[in-house]
Amino acid sequence: MNKILYGKEVSESIESELDDKAKILKEKGVNPKLAIVRVGENPGDMFYEKAACKKAEKLGIGHVNIAFDKDITQDELIKTINELNEDKNIHGILLLRPFPKHMDDDEVRNAVAPKKDIDGITDTSLTGLITGKHKGFVPCTPKACLEILKYYGYSLEGKNVTIIGRSLVIGKPLSLLMTTHNANVTVCHSKTKKEDMIKHCTGADILVLATGKTESFTHDYLGDGQVIIDVGTGVGKNGKMAGDLDINEVYESKINELAITPVPKGVGSVTTAVLMSNLILAAEKKPD
Repeated sequence: MNKILYGKEVSESIESELDDKAKILKEKGVNPKLAIVRVGENPGDMFYEKAACKKAEKLGIGHVNIAFDKDITQDELIKTINELNEDKNIHGILLLRPFPKHMDDDEVRNAVAPKKDIDGITDTSLTGLITGKHKGFVPCTPKACLEILKYYGYSLEGKNVTIIGRSLVIGKPLSLLMTTHNANVTVCHSKTKKEDMIKHCTGADILVLATGKTESFTHDYLGDGQVIIDVGTGVGKNGKMAGDLDINEVYESKINELAITPVPKGVGSVTTAVLMSNLILAAEKKPD
């Protein structure tokens, strides 16, 4: 029998600790506030934005949403980021990615002040992962994956983990986090040969799918008893939201004893809770 690892319970366990912290801050006259910046109308970005706003409102956290047309210039976007950096009422900035092709990802993401980089996208935050010195913030989605495993009692120590995807958003930071927790990590990507990818996937204790290629992974990539963290989001064959895993095909196969995060109601709901946790942490720190 397969097990579904719902994100709601994990999210609520994180939020239960945030309520008291938010109240303490407000008693001190500090009202945590989030700024969400989006360029264009990518469905995934808009879904995450909506979820983040809903989570903030649930916790009584303020937020401001800034949406730009996809044709905005890079200079205009960076100007807005700098204004948010200087705004003492804004404690955290969520800069939704990827950016349009005419923008330089490195320049734009590093325009965010490290003390407000609650999604862990700047070089300062990422360097902190490499050195272990905890500079900046841990990226929210990779941290959410770890929170799910921790909540459901899956240890990483000595486990074989395969991550499909090597982006700065998920794959690379997650591989560093899991290595820190003593996992044996293999990262596959678009240049990995299919036969090698299948070998690494089927041999993993924990498999993380983070490609954004909706319903592209079937039972051929799986083995009995695996934990599957599905980070992908997109529109499935039935027109509804789906992950990288072709869940219906897998359920019809003979693969057994899987533990799977669903899409939706899986990693995403935990990611927004981690985002709010990072925001509270940013608000607790005194401004420079």
